[in-house]
Amino acid sequence: KALVLRCGSLYSAWRTLLDQDNNGLVSQAEFMIALRELGFKAVQSIWAELVTPEAKADDNSEVKSSQANQEPAEPLAQITFGDFDVETNEMFGSFEASILDKYGGTLEGWQRCFEQPEPRGAWVEESKFIRQCRELGWQGDARKLFKLVRAEPGRKYLTYEDLWRNMNRNASTANVPIEPPRRREKPKQSAFEDAHPLLDALRAALQKQHGSAEEGWQRCFEEPEPRGPRVDENKFLCQCTKLGVQGDVRGFFRKLQAATGRKYMVLKDVSPPVAEPEG
Repeated sequence: KALVLRCGSLYSAWRTLLDQDNNGLVSQAEFMIALRELGFKAVQSIWAELVTPEAKADDNSEVKSSQANQEPAEPLAQITFGDFDVETNEMFGSFEASILDKYGGTLEGWQRCFEQPEPRGAWVEESKFIRQCRELGWQGDARKLFKLVRAEPGRKYLTYEDLWRNMNRNASTANVPIEPPRRREKPKQSAFEDAHPLLDALRAALQKQHGSAEEGWQRCFEEPEPRGPRVDENKFLCQCTKLGVQGDVRGFFRKLQAATGRKYMVLKDVSPPVAEPEG
């Protein structure tokens, strides 16, 4: 419950708090650090319930009977999302399979089935998600799935990145190709052209240290405390100093604030625009 209150869903908690290296696996050390930071006390017992096979079979008499004459299974050294949240893993796997069956890829399927129908846009609200799940032919509970994968508490929409960005699928869907994170162009909300010198310097520093502006922004600006996609002025100044970005950082932030009416920056403010595919 605490993870849902913090992250919006267990699916989001897995991606943002637990599996921070995005390898689809969480070790005991990663699990304990994340939960202790949230104030959990009985972390060891929670871990034991997840990794001990016998604990998962408490309400399954057939499983218990079949295990009665067997040696106790070794506890797992690592867990997948399927171990962490069986219900969401199975429901999302079924939803994902329907997209792959009809469109051949999650990106193509999400764009055509969920973004392009009216009202068009990258943000898919609950009512549209439910409607398009019917159009997709998926037989699951779309309203429930929407809540099970919500990216933030109270968020009223889903995006492609909420579901697949940097998400290495676990063993149950290991044969599904993992698509790289994508950036989509949205209406420009910046006071600057892309050639603004400080913006260029920031992008260059992120690219040099982290391989891409998007990955760098996530690691350098979103993940440090206070965690989150919205980066206020103080955090932006602090992290730019750590990156070694030179120039009028405060002035840059405030010009952007004046142009957008926001008191924070987000990834789309620095991520270079990428043209949408034709058609």
